[in-house]
Amino acid sequence: VLFPKTLLVAGYGKNGQLLMAHYHRADADTPDWDLKFFEHDFINEKLLGVPQQVKTIFIGNEESLIVPMELYNEKAAQDWLKSIYALSPRMVVYTQFLKSAEAHYLFGVPGELDKLLHRYFGSPKMLPAAAFHFHKPERAIPNLLQLLITQDKAIATLQQNGDLKWHRHFEFSNAEDLAFQAANLCREMHIPRIDLQIECAMLCEDCDDVALELERYFPKIKWTNAHALSEIANEHLVFLALRLYACAL
Repeated sequence: VLFPKTLLVAGYGKNGQLLMAHYHRADADTPDWDLKFFEHDFINEKLLGVPQQVKTIFIGNEESLIVPMELYNEKAAQDWLKSIYALSPRMVVYTQFLKSAEAHYLFGVPGELDKLLHRYFGSPKMLPAAAFHFHKPERAIPNLLQLLITQDKAIATLQQNGDLKWHRHFEFSNAEDLAFQAANLCREMHIPRIDLQIECAMLCEDCDDVALELERYFPKIKWTNAHALSEIANEHLVFLALRLYACAL
């Protein structure tokens, strides 16, 4: 999983059991999508010792767009994405079809990073970081907000009875910023805050603190598999890694 300053590498057994997960974070002065940061970890990360074993790469880039299937035209959609974000001509655009939403998800990858990924790992499947938000949606939950957060960036998806209603990338500084986004969404969508269920997958240093703060505002929040993982360190990374595996292969 790659975000602008963040890398998560997870390794699984043949039956999908999580064997190991390593988290890497660049310092604050490192530019977004810095090739040296990623290449250093590609070379030194033991889980990447056999590049052919890398099956799926998840990209967390805010330069993305969801287009309903009935409106989708590949060239027009890519042109629209590039126009909205004023993308560099070197930006590479990938598309994933979201069966559950009957829509296409377009997301950009910086051109030099795309070359680096293919040089090290060949041609693995490329997916948006939030792909698991759309994998087998929870039809029985009236209002489910799924969050994927790093140290400073978040991706949020609202589904009502499994139907996609809202999706957004945004930056944040603390748990209060996340709570504000969720509370504002409740206001816009006329959802009583107490009725909003949140599933929070996290990729950051102080994840437990952030999640506990969010619990103050939204009591219906899930961010670990605590009943099964009580003896495992960094439960939040395990929680995320298991969600990723569900849609990776």
